[in-house]
Formats: sequence, structure tokens, C-alpha cells
Amino acid sequence: MDGTQSFSEMAMALSLDYESVYFVDIETDRYAEYSSRGGYRQLQLDYSGNEFWGDVQKNLKNVVFEADQGMLSRALTKENVLTETADGSPFTLNYRLLIDGEPTWYTLKSVHIQFGDKNYLVVGVCNVDSLVRQQKKLEQETTKSATYGQIALALANQYVTIYCVNRKTDHYAEYKAKDFYKELAIEESGDDFWGDCQKNLQRVIYEEDRELLSAVLVKDTLLKELDNSGSFSYTYRLLVHGVPTYMNMKAVASGDEHIVIAVSNIDAQVRREHEFSEALSLALEKSHRDSLTGVKNKNAFVEFETRLDHEIQSGACQEFAVAICDVNGLKEVNDTKGHKAGDEYICGAAKLVCEIFKHSPVFRIGGDEFAVILRDFDYRRREDLQEQIDGIVQENQKKGGVVVACGMACFEPANDKNVAQVFERADRQMYSRKKALKHFG
Repeated sequence: MDGTQSFSEMAMALSLDYESVYFVDIETDRYAEYSSRGGYRQLQLDYSGNEFWGDVQKNLKNVVFEADQGMLSRALTKENVLTETADGSPFTLNYRLLIDGEPTWYTLKSVHIQFGDKNYLVVGVCNVDSLVRQQKKLEQETTKSATYGQIALALANQYVTIYCVNRKTDHYAEYKAKDFYKELAIEESGDDFWGDCQKNLQRVIYEEDRELLSAVLVKDTLLKELDNSGSFSYTYRLLVHGVPTYMNMKAVASGDEHIVIAVSNIDAQVRREHEFSEALSLALEKSHRDSLTGVKNKNAFVEFETRLDHEIQSGACQEFAVAICDVNGLKEVNDTKGHKAGDEYICGAAKLVCEIFKHSPVFRIGGDEFAVILRDFDYRRREDLQEQIDGIVQENQKKGGVVVACGMACFEPANDKNVAQVFERADRQMYSRKKALKHFG
């Protein structure tokens, strides 16, 4: 986690109108906060810590508008957020903070991301007070107006188009705030909104999104959702000049007779978020890689060890073995041929270890030491793999190639309380092998 605090890529996230971005380790609850600007900074929340969910509950009592505290407290629990993001969907929540004593609308967006074997939550917070107030104004106006002419005026800068649909007769009118839809040749009014939607989406919706959007735009389905929650939001891709373009559709109930469906272009926002996620993924991957050999580094090993320790303590740990591989003769190479040759020797050792343990994570945990965690396929073949690496090393020793002493030990559920105990046995085996190699040489 500490290594992530210096990522220059965080600047990308903070440029997306997020006032604060949290990076949360799902396993340990440790987190770091990156702030950019705006009223959120004045709240003086903790900027890092070890108990994200506990800090959330503590801080919201101080800074969240009282009427929203209960809702936010129930929603922002680890169990709830992980459930909401389990299928890869983002978790979004609107609430009000007290800024200069005034309730101000913010939105929180959380996504569940995985880097290798590690899981994280990225949580972005941004000020949406102006947009929310405009939307609420729309909802108020639509209940009062029979013609809905005010809608296009109120939301000209927010939405591409707005549909007002009579839920009883299916008659609809379309209000265009921009010329965005002109090339799509969609009717501006009609008597069968749901039928026209199904017909049009086959022409103008990106092929991969047609089936799901078709299921969403069914009268009974959408009206049931609106009756239950009062609003509905869905993101899809529209073909504009042949290019898939991200759009968001929001539907709200307006009295007993009408619904209002507003469509906004969110393509730039979504693509920036994708870029941020990719950049963060690369940065995290880099922080867990050894720059010389390309295998996982000591930080990655510590995290892996922590997860295994949790599994052991819970009684849910599956069988595994630890292999410790130590590079022989590195000091001599450095002294006689220079450090560049020494680096090449280490890389050769890493390549050898990776080729033998093809299905297991390899970690460089010291200057001349590697650790391997064997599970599943490699665990079942561990004795054959030990023989293979010993045989190759003996041949290398004769020919002047890379020599690696490898020791291995298996997890014993009845005796081992943590990974360190298995590591120590493997380490002793490695030193025994190291002595044997010297004798053999």
C-alpha cells in the first residue's frame, strides 16, 4: 500500500473532477486518500489509515448532512460495497455534505479492481450539487407542467435528449437540447414509445449492448422499477458516426401519468475513468515487480504471505509448499566481472527458477534469494520439480552456468501456525543443499 502513495498516475484521477480518491486494500482495510481541490478538502478528513471502514463511519458523523447519515452509514459498510461491486459493476451513491454549513450534494463511485492476486476498491468522490439541483428542479417542473416545455430549457447543458412518456397511452414527445441525435433519424414524437424503442435500438445501439438494453426498455420492467425506487439509470453505447459512444439513460416517475427519460453523453467521462483504471493497474503492477528480473518483489511476497496467514488462522488454507532458491557465487561474479555481469547472473537465476516453477508465483525477496509458493499443479509435482532444478544446477556447475541452491518445505496444518514456519524449514533445506553443492563442486 505504501508504494502506491507516490504514483504519478493519481494526478489523472484527480483531473476527472474528483475532489478525493481513496485507494483501499480489501484484504487489510488499509487505504490512502488523494485530494485535489474544492470544498471537500476543508473537511480535514484522515488522509491515510489502516481502518478505512471504521474511519468512514467515524468521519461521516462529523461531515455528512444529518438527514443522510443513517442511509450513508448503512450503505458504506464493507460487506455492502463488496456485494454491490462483486459482478464488476460500479457502486454509486449520492449524499449531502455540510460545506460552510450548507448541505451540498456529492456522489461517491466505487469500483472493484484486481491486480494479480490482490483486490482493491477505488473510491472517487466529487461535487455534483449543481447537477442534482437541476435534476430535482426537473422533477418538480414535470409534475406541474402539462407540456413539459421547460425540460429542454432546464437541462440544455446536461442532456442530449429527453423523452416524456405517457405511461397509460404510450404516447411520447422528444425534446432535443442539441443536434447530437439528428443523424440517427429517430422520430420526435409518437404513439408507441416502447415499440419505437425496440425498433430504433436495433439500428443505433452498439451490437454488444443491444440485448441488455432491449430487456431494460420493456414497459412492465421499467415501470415496475420506477414504482419501487422512483428512478432508474442505465449506461450503454450508442453508435455515433459508427463509433461506440457511452450514453447514460435516467428515467424518473413524474406523477401518476408520465415518466421522463433523459439521455446524456458520458463518453468522455467513461473513457477517462478507463484510462485512470488502466494507469493505476500498470502503476500497481510496477510497484509489485522487481525492476531487475521482472518477477514479483518482496512487497508482493509480504502481501501474499499475509493472505496465506489469514487462511491458516481461519482453518481454510489449502495445501501449499514454499521453495527458497539462493544464488550461488554472486559475490565472486561481482568481484571478478563487475556488477553488470552480476545483474545478468541474477536474471539468469530468475529465469531458471521461473522455468522450473512455471505455474507458481516467484518472488525476489533479497539480493540473491528467491521464494516460490507452490499450489495445485506445481504442488502435486513438487518432488519432480525439485529433482529437475537439482539436475540442471549440477550440469550448470560443471559448465560454469548459473547455480541455484533450492530448498523446499510443505505446509503442515497440524503444526504450522503461519507461513514463516514453513519458510524456515525450506530455508534450512536450502542451506543444506548449498553445502552439498559446494562439496559436489
